[in-house]
Amino acid sequence: MDIKQDNIDKLLKYKNNPPNPSYIAGFIDGDGTIFIRKIKDGYQSGISLTQSRTNILQILQYHFGGTIVEPNIINIENKFNDDGYYDKCNKRNSYSLFIRSNEYKYLLKYIFDKIILKKDQINLLVDFEKLVNKVNCEEKEELCNKCLEFNKIKKNNYEYSNLNIEYIQGIFDAEGHIYVSYKKINNQIKFSNGVYMKITQKNHPEIIKEIHKFLGFGKTSDYIYYVDTFEDCLKLVKLIKDGLIVKYNQIIAFEEYLNSRLEKNENYDKVHIKREEIYKIINMEKHQIEIYENIHCKESFNELILNELEEINDEKEKKKQEFYKNKSESMKGTNNPNYGHSLSTEHALNISLSTTVSKRMNNPNLTNEKIREIYDLKDKIMQKDVAEKYGMNREMIRRIWKRIIIPTDDPDFITTKTEKLAKKDSNEDLTFEQKTSIGKRSLTSDQYMEIFLWKIKKNNGKLLDNQKIFSTNLSKYLSKLWDIKVTNDMIKNVWSGRTKMFEFEFNSEITYEMYLEVISK
Repeated sequence: MDIKQDNIDKLLKYKNNPPNPSYIAGFIDGDGTIFIRKIKDGYQSGISLTQSRTNILQILQYHFGGTIVEPNIINIENKFNDDGYYDKCNKRNSYSLFIRSNEYKYLLKYIFDKIILKKDQINLLVDFEKLVNKVNCEEKEELCNKCLEFNKIKKNNYEYSNLNIEYIQGIFDAEGHIYVSYKKINNQIKFSNGVYMKITQKNHPEIIKEIHKFLGFGKTSDYIYYVDTFEDCLKLVKLIKDGLIVKYNQIIAFEEYLNSRLEKNENYDKVHIKREEIYKIINMEKHQIEIYENIHCKESFNELILNELEEINDEKEKKKQEFYKNKSESMKGTNNPNYGHSLSTEHALNISLSTTVSKRMNNPNLTNEKIREIYDLKDKIMQKDVAEKYGMNREMIRRIWKRIIIPTDDPDFITTKTEKLAKKDSNEDLTFEQKTSIGKRSLTSDQYMEIFLWKIKKNNGKLLDNQKIFSTNLSKYLSKLWDIKVTNDMIKNVWSGRTKMFEFEFNSEITYEMYLEVISK
């Protein structure tokens, strides 16, 4: 089973509708974190979920936004035991989905009436969301402290009227476990009668009794609900299997295993190979390391899948556009914290400076030392040889030699930035929105225009390196061409109009009206 293909299948399954709200509530109650915390410049709030399988994270991101964050060190080496199974000690990669204050509004609305264990924290997020555009205030500090306190408290008086099968599906995907025992006899695997399914909840053990009471079968310990007979396991499987995502493949294989064990007249040796194959699926699902990649970047996917994923991305982009459009509308006039204020040249300069510095930090070829080193080679070595030596695009070398790119600690750096802003101010009476947007840009106007032109080429059926034009292959092409990081999101933001371009940036050949027409499609 290929993890990446399985992730695609799961995403396509939930393309039109998100999972049941009770399922998501159970999953968040089991594996989620609700946070309101103090940071250097104020406060940060959101919901985070961490998993070693990203299928559920990708589905939630598609419907509700957020960012999937990789671990700092990616483990790529699977270990196998002597039997050829994935070793239980494999260090699997943990991936986290963060849905922060600018996006979690819709998720909160979707699960608000279904959450149980983290209801108090969800209420705090609802209150915090109302204050998110306000400057630091006592109310934010109070909500922050309450959230920290609620995350430590283990209550005994939750409201369990929302408990249902869908909720149990979610909490099982988060905290559930499927076990099939086996032993080795003469170097051959033999399956024993040991099987069980369990849900563990140490932080909120009281819900274990409620699950037991709701289902009406199984057993409990201090913080574990479990079933340990073939019959009871099969009963639980039939109740929860259809709503599972993370453990869906495991439970389908487990169901087949249980059915085979309950066949009283079967010949054990005859079905052993079949059972071993089922166990391999469970073992793989539980212990195989996932290397998460943006699924749109996999060149070996066939064109049909690429088209399906592009369609998913387009629908997701429309949802994001609608979200930010509504957010923008809600912040107009007196609701905008900047109402009545103008963006000073000093403020615009600071934004531009910080953006450039931040951008260069991610490019080892654009450190101050490297820029000076390359500049010193001017008139000494041919441009193409310098480009080859440093693995850079020749256009980047040209810009360094012409002092278009200069070290950030060079006096001319601030002077150049100031003159650039002054030129814009003299040519156009820029609005606050325009100044802010331009100040935050990580690419030049010409580069944004180039990206926009590629959208026209895409619409006209043009090709890139004999392939259809997608934001993914274009991001790789432009990153190499410009020797800077051009991400998939940057391209899609230009294509959709989320990265705004303004009328004064266009000419008679490429008109602003043409731009508006293209991004509206």
